[in-house]
Amino acid sequence: MAAATQGATDLMRNALQATQDYNAKVLEFAVANANATFEYLSKLSGTKAPSDFIELTTRHMREQSDVLSRQARELSEMAQKFLPKANDVKVG
Repeated sequence: MAAATQGATDLMRNALQATQDYNAKVLEFAVANANATFEYLSKLSGTKAPSDFIELTTRHMREQSDVLSRQARELSEMAQKFLPKANDVKVG
């Protein structure tokens, strides 16, 4: 019984830490993405020709697509690291 209780306690502690780490990473990504958007809008306000607008927008979309893919991969890896730990704990 004590081992099961300790296992459940460890699982909850690990889940809480994993959740805090995950949320911190999401917040970090949100700030980075917001900064990238503000930078894009700042540059966009200085465009004069339609071709500049298209070039800037295309570049921004390509860069953000790469960034979002990397961020999604990183968040997925974080979640995958916790899942095996949760499956290893036997309660009851």
